[in-house]
Amino acid sequence: MNKGAVLLASLTSLLMFGCSEKGQLQVTAKSANEQVAFIAVGDMPYLPQENEMLTAPNGKIVKAVKAFSPEVVIHFGDIKSGGTACTNELLIERREQLYSLWPNRAVFTPGDNDWTDCDRESMSPRFFELERLDFLRQHFFSHGGNKLTSKLSNLTRQPEYIENAQWQINGLHFATINVPGTNFGRDNIVMGDKQKVWDEAKRREANDIAWLDDLFAKDADSKGYVIAFQADIYQPSTKQYPVACSDDNPVKCDGYYKIRQHLVHKAAQTDKPVLVIHGDTNAYCLHQMQDATPNFWRLNGLGDFRISDAAQVVFDPNNQQQPFTVKSLLGQQELPVECEYDSKS
Repeated sequence: MNKGAVLLASLTSLLMFGCSEKGQLQVTAKSANEQVAFIAVGDMPYLPQENEMLTAPNGKIVKAVKAFSPEVVIHFGDIKSGGTACTNELLIERREQLYSLWPNRAVFTPGDNDWTDCDRESMSPRFFELERLDFLRQHFFSHGGNKLTSKLSNLTRQPEYIENAQWQINGLHFATINVPGTNFGRDNIVMGDKQKVWDEAKRREANDIAWLDDLFAKDADSKGYVIAFQADIYQPSTKQYPVACSDDNPVKCDGYYKIRQHLVHKAAQTDKPVLVIHGDTNAYCLHQMQDATPNFWRLNGLGDFRISDAAQVVFDPNNQQQPFTVKSLLGQQELPVECEYDSKS
């Protein structure tokens, strides 16, 4: 069902139940006009059948996206499997695939498979990960990559870290930040200068945090926030070394510690709903952070081999209890409210 049909159904339902108070009907119409519908997809294509599903014009997900007609499609990273070489040709092919999925309104934030893991010994050819990040910046976020988001007229990019984007739709403010797996890119450096990689991680962390500050500075004009990135910064393995990374301790640390804490801090400072979207693990869920930040949700998106599907999200600023409604795009199933990790997580 596309977003127009969803909104029409909500109005029809109200009339069927015999609501005669004009005020209620007006509120519902207002709510419908203020809703924002979008798609979150990531951790795919890994498999040949997923590649087919995402390839226009006849892929199942392509057709479903067209039917849903979202305001924007967000790919939260990993446009290829971790075992596939990060060649120029494949990355450009996946860029064009993403463009054809939802032309001019497709936002991408890179995952570890797209750059930090490109130096694996099992790959041929292999690439120094920072070189691959430079390639992504040149081809996905500038030059030919500009067409991905050309219809998002208010989209802006962070000057030095141009993969980080911001835009807004009907008062819902979106941002992407570069948060890859492999402990924020600090682990599994098997090619090139490790110190250069750690220095880059430190700068990237500082810029990600600054970008979040810039996003939440718009609070007076915002109805809510959506922040998308690749890594599961909440997975149990982050507790192995429960300390922030530093110059003296660049590896035996939690590479997500500062960003995770900063997100909680920012969510606690606003009364607007906040949704974090990520992938990287298959503990699929829409989980509300109940403790100090009840206005804070996280969506662990579909993909990652187990479920070849995307998430359709509808934001309703007038629904205080559940402002973000999420279903699987193809299966039309609601996601669990708890994130259940398997023993390997």
